[in-house]
Amino acid sequence: MGMKLAFLVSVFVLNASAAVNCLVDPKDPFEPNSVMPSGKFKGACLDTVHDRSYRILTPAEINQNPSLNGFNPALFHFIANFKHDDRFWIAVVPRQDSVDRLVYEVERVPPRWLAAHVELRVVFKPGKGMILFSQTDPNAKPIIVQSVTLSNGAFSMRGGPEYNLWNATQDYFGLKRTLLSTEQTLADLSRTENDVDQYLIAFPKSKSVQDYWEFALNYYLDPNVSMTYHTLFRNCSNMIFHGFDKFLGYSGGVIDPLETMIPLAGIRALQNRQLIHSGSRTKSLKEEYGIPSEWMPPLVTRTN
Repeated sequence: MGMKLAFLVSVFVLNASAAVNCLVDPKDPFEPNSVMPSGKFKGACLDTVHDRSYRILTPAEINQNPSLNGFNPALFHFIANFKHDDRFWIAVVPRQDSVDRLVYEVERVPPRWLAAHVELRVVFKPGKGMILFSQTDPNAKPIIVQSVTLSNGAFSMRGGPEYNLWNATQDYFGLKRTLLSTEQTLADLSRTENDVDQYLIAFPKSKSVQDYWEFALNYYLDPNVSMTYHTLFRNCSNMIFHGFDKFLGYSGGVIDPLETMIPLAGIRALQNRQLIHSGSRTKSLKEEYGIPSEWMPPLVTRTN
């Protein structure tokens, strides 16, 4: 039996079941039982070994975890399934005055003249970083990270089809909402020749990066994966702009959906919202961390 046929048969059997158990790690109390939410593969297990959508801990879960006893829930966020070092952690971060800056990131992927993945990076103030606690080892020492990536992406099914632009229009992938450390992002980049262009986001005076971080944590919260990913309509780029527009109360023009749909056109969409200007581009992520990178042509930005 071919791999694709075997996968289809397994999905049919899963869909015929009253309930599907996709859990693989009995030691992890926060592992989600994530399945495809809709489409022809509805109910198929998503690959939670490698990816998970983040979720906010409940008061009961906070109280039951001895590692968290020293933190006041009124002053801190508690986030499960934060990815760092290829593992998942509980992340604790102050609710107030913690964010230093917000960065729009563009990772060029082959073919680099056409394709890209975009995400947001949140950099915390000194002494206000995320504290990570192991989800499976109560004796593990906590780790502090100073910046994190918020990403919307294609969530693969376990044993499912490989990602490509066509497959991602066929309801073959869930829409994941992930939080991961910058160190994890760099580790993922090290397996490729890609680099990440970075642009500092500047909100109007009535808004702050702290306000946006608080908004985004709730806006993108979808631990049970309620939507499928789509190359055109629910992708890494337009999901970010949906959040920006909700936060800003912004209504775009006629061609705005096209600019926000295409990752490499997102720079113009940011300029239209006055979120970046000619001086917003900073060092690439690899340059910032002193990592050699293959040369890539810069994105063209307007100066007016």
